Amino acid sequence: MAKIIDRRNKSMGGGSKRDVSRIKNIAVHYSATKDGTSTSFERFWKNDRGWVTGGYHEVVLLDGNVELNYDPNVISNGVKNHNTATYNICYVGAGQPNAKQRKTLVERIAYNKKRFNVADKNIKGHREFSGASTQCPAVNVADLVKESNQSNKPAASKPSKPKKKTVAQMATEVIAGKHGEGHPARKKSLGISDAEYAKVRAEVNKRLGAKTSKPKPAKNRYPLPSGVLRVGSRGEGVKQLQRALNAANFKVGAVDGIYGPKVKDAVERFQSVHDAYNIDGIYGKRTKVRLDKVVN
Repeated sequence: MAKIIDRRNKSMGGGSKRDVSRIKNIAVHYSATKDGTSTSFERFWKNDRGWVTGGYHEVVLLDGNVELNYDPNVISNGVKNHNTATYNICYVGAGQPNAKQRKTLVERIAYNKKRFNVADKNIKGHREFSGASTQCPAVNVADLVKESNQSNKPAASKPSKPKKKTVAQMATEVIAGKHGEGHPARKKSLGISDAEYAKVRAEVNKRLGAKTSKPKPAKNRYPLPSGVLRVGSRGEGVKQLQRALNAANFKVGAVDGIYGPKVKDAVERFQSVHDAYNIDGIYGKRTKVRLDKVVN
């Protein structure tokens, strides 16, 4: 999965808003440059075009990672006369996306299609929108849509012959009591010869005679607090949350144990990426589960 680089608090403009329910299209663009980032594109938009807000909600970089520039309720300048209903995604390049970019484009199309309930026919390249006069992008977006649909289908299972269990596997099952308590019952359940069963018994005796020690439980790299934290909360639990947010690249600055505006903003930014239907800036059970998956 592509890394999300959150630059929503750095992007130009963003003051023109809409209700997310108005999003009916996803537009795919290319930058028509060999390289670049959202920062370099913004200089062009501001200085040469005189735009207030940038062109793309997301920019897929050459390494396949994604710069997230705007929340979905921001109207960006991607497709003239269609922006109010469109979520704009761009990949860096002047031709076909590279392999990493293509994989990311398929992921982001699938994610945003489901997120906004966009029909396949409304996921198009810039040049396919009515009134557009451009060759952007080089890639056939319909192919990307097909790939995104295919990636969401469960793989077809092929019937395969059951593999013969090893002595170690059978010994593990015997110790767990899966093949009866007595010798004849075990042998019959395993369905093996006298010679094979002798090897299994030897392995079982070896294991049961060996000294065992309990493995130490693995520790989470970033333990997360339980309960609810919000603006005004203080203490070690807030410090744990701050460390985890910093590790997830939703920076809060110094770890001081104070749930202030910076922490609330970071939680909202995290929620908008990983839990778009629960953006309230409050750390609770839903946010804990999602943050734990990201950092641990």
